[in-house]
Amino acid sequence: MTRHRAREEWISDILEAAKCEIDEKGYADFSMEAIVRRTGLSKGGIYRFFGNRSDVALELFAGCYRALSEFDMDECVAWNLSLSETVFRLFGRYSMPENAARRADRLWVRLLPEVLNDRRFADTRARLIEEITSRFMELAVAVSRRDHVTLPEDLTQRMPDIFALGVGMMEGFALQSALGSSIADQGRLVRSFFADLEAELVRAQ
Repeated sequence: MTRHRAREEWISDILEAAKCEIDEKGYADFSMEAIVRRTGLSKGGIYRFFGNRSDVALELFAGCYRALSEFDMDECVAWNLSLSETVFRLFGRYSMPENAARRADRLWVRLLPEVLNDRRFADTRARLIEEITSRFMELAVAVSRRDHVTLPEDLTQRMPDIFALGVGMMEGFALQSALGSSIADQGRLVRSFFADLEAELVRAQ
């Protein structure tokens, strides 16, 4: 008996096919027909989930950011790591095989021009960065409570900017990675950035 596939499975297949196509040929040559060839779905089947190639690309673009905010808060606090090490661990690119990290970076870089051409991409990026910074602020508060540390009010007020800067740094590293820079070197810089943030928190006590 043929198993009925869930909507999420079809979407996952479509997005994976789109990732492969864009990785190999770039976004300019990306088409819905390419997804048909890679998945075996009919074009009508694909249009059930996405209206056009830009909708597919927007979902891929959003996924590049969404991965940073979709974590279990209680689980992260239970790691019992410092704030800087917790944040670093959540930036999972540094625990990926290098080729997987570079592939993810290439995808983001290839979709980036759409931010200039399609307002939806720019708006989605802005909204997701707000979600990421808010989520990481919640994490900072939760880890501080666990460690019986009180966050100074001035530092709390600056945290959205600090975490937004961290996301911007990650975007810059994605571009550098696509141009060939070492993921390991990036990891050392990111670790240093969040360690400095944590040191500032400690000094403020």
